[in-house]
Amino acid sequence: MRFSLAILYQPTTGKPLRIATIANPELLAKAAAAAIDEAHFRADRLAVVDDELSRIERTEADRLRQILCGILAPCSSAAAASVM
Repeated sequence: MRFSLAILYQPTTGKPLRIATIANPELLAKAAAAAIDEAHFRADRLAVVDDELSRIERTEADRLRQILCGILAPCSSAAAASVM
């Protein structure tokens, strides 16, 4: 399998426009780690308002980590460590 990361321009109206595509495995691993970190950050922010929603978001963040580490195998240490 081959994966790539797209950089998109998202105008306020209309469809997103792809600006660039990146297939560098190291950058993909860093992007995956950033996505996992952001998902956990959302869960942490929700904890202030609603514990149940926070638990759901945390479960989804863990699931995202499993999926990204599964398809970008071997999982980068950055992505694996981002939630530990």
